[in-house]
Amino acid sequence: MNFDFDNKNDWKKLFNPKASNAASLVMGPCVNDTPLNYARAMGDEKLATLGMKIRNYLIAQFQDERIASVKKITRWRMME
Repeated sequence: MNFDFDNKNDWKKLFNPKASNAASLVMGPCVNDTPLNYARAMGDEKLATLGMKIRNYLIAQFQDERIASVKKITRWRMME
């Protein structure tokens, strides 16, 4: 393979819209011809609720980790 960007002849096959096999040069033969089914977009309220749940989860995880690290560092000498 040659990745010389200055030599336009090496890249002409990939970017020529008139070539009938331009897509096949890049992607090769398609294995799965079934159409993709996309999910519907979330509503604004549901998206805000989900964002808040993720935010609260991450805050709790950071707080738990911070508490665990402080417990490892702190060594109380109550009685000697």
